[in-house]
Amino acid sequence: MDSKPKKGVTPSRWILLALAAACAVASTLSLRNVHAQAAAPVAGAVLPYDESADPQRDLQRALAQARKTGKRVLVVFGANWCPDCRLLDKEFHAGGETEKLVHARYEVVKVDVGRFDKNLDFVKLYGEPIKKGIPSVVVVTPTNEVVYQTKAGELADARNMGADGIYSFFRDKADRPLGS
Repeated sequence: MDSKPKKGVTPSRWILLALAAACAVASTLSLRNVHAQAAAPVAGAVLPYDESADPQRDLQRALAQARKTGKRVLVVFGANWCPDCRLLDKEFHAGGETEKLVHARYEVVKVDVGRFDKNLDFVKLYGEPIKKGIPSVVVVTPTNEVVYQTKAGELADARNMGADGIYSFFRDKADRPLGS
């Protein structure tokens, strides 16, 4: 009999290789699931964007109200699947400085853009502010003159702006003169 060990992979090594491959696949699937859950709205949560809303009708109502109150209109483009959009909306209702500012200075219109496939004709009215990401905003006067619009995804990373950064962003737009 030959006493030399056989070359190649033994059955125990096959088992170890199979287990390692199974762990790698399971780990990858688990990470994908974690990322999908982070991006997905929580079941039962109140979603910020009414997917059946008519943005043109909502804008006309907000402009009429802005003429009465002297406020500006804040048009917020976003989607329910977008974590930055949900966070921004949460800041609008969190009871902090951003909520106070937005309530005092703006009439708000939220426009659902889906997966960049909804209300695109309405988006084009304002120069496609969603081109570099959402959430995106446009600030208009009560006569619908554009005071400000996002162009470079300024709010697309709202998660990293923090409450103070979001507040500063909207505070600066509240008194911005036309044409600046």
